[in-house]
Amino acid sequence: PARAERRQAPPPEGTDPKEPVDFYWTRVHGRLGSSREIHLVCLAYMSDMGMLNCAYRPFRGIQVNYPAMMVSLDHSMWFHSTNFRADDWLLFQIRCVHAGGARILSFCRVWTQKGDLV
Repeated sequence: PARAERRQAPPPEGTDPKEPVDFYWTRVHGRLGSSREIHLVCLAYMSDMGMLNCAYRPFRGIQVNYPAMMVSLDHSMWFHSTNFRADDWLLFQIRCVHAGGARILSFCRVWTQKGDLV
């Protein structure tokens, strides 16, 4: 099974520290084959990691208000490009746009190291 590596990335200069957005560099550990499908599947898996954390930022973080359970109810993806490798570092921006009623709505954007939107 593939294992994902994730490292927090600094937010762009001027970002409000209370803004519900996180930035991470993420990749699959090790080397994947050349099949396009395996890279798409791994990106789908990685994109569902950490979607909840940024929703807690305005409330002093997930460490202070740890949820009893986290689960994805719906996860949809739109690929703008398939010209990427899931075993290369990819920059993830996860932004919570709504939190309420024990649910959140977050969007995740992914870029290659060259700056191409995936």
